[in-house]
Amino acid sequence: MTTVLLDGNNDEVEELPPRHRRCTRCSVVKHEQAFTVTKKLKSGFDATCRACRSARRRVWREENLERSREIDRQQYRRTRGRNRDYILRTKYGITLEQYQQKSERQEGLCALCGKTPVGRGKDNVLHVDHDHDTNVTRDLLCSTCNSGLGFFQDNPELLEAAVAYLRRWGK
Repeated sequence: MTTVLLDGNNDEVEELPPRHRRCTRCSVVKHEQAFTVTKKLKSGFDATCRACRSARRRVWREENLERSREIDRQQYRRTRGRNRDYILRTKYGITLEQYQQKSERQEGLCALCGKTPVGRGKDNVLHVDHDHDTNVTRDLLCSTCNSGLGFFQDNPELLEAAVAYLRRWGK
């Protein structure tokens, strides 16, 4: 239950449950986990809840599409190497430099099909193949070969059965 108190100016101040705050945009009382942490404000939390903040950003992006895209491009250019290095280190345990060395050893070609990766975005790079059980990295594969191994669950028996199936049908 909330009670109304008076502050030093005799203005009404609402007392909220512990660790709760009122969003200045939607006026709903929410737990502090619904607010972004910030060092800019004395309270340590943003004045608007995450949901309102997200909705406000979405509307701004729709109204300022070109500006929004330009900001995204600038952000990508500023951080692309750091992001790639971070993903490689956290997901596969290798650095960007080790990835580049592996790519140079493979001459930029897929270790399975021997082709240069072709496509846009993620399809235009070699993917780190790794054992999902031990997380040991293997070689670099194109998107098609990496997906193919994944669909066959890295199971040699399934792959051999697929080869036999294709041969049976004259491939």
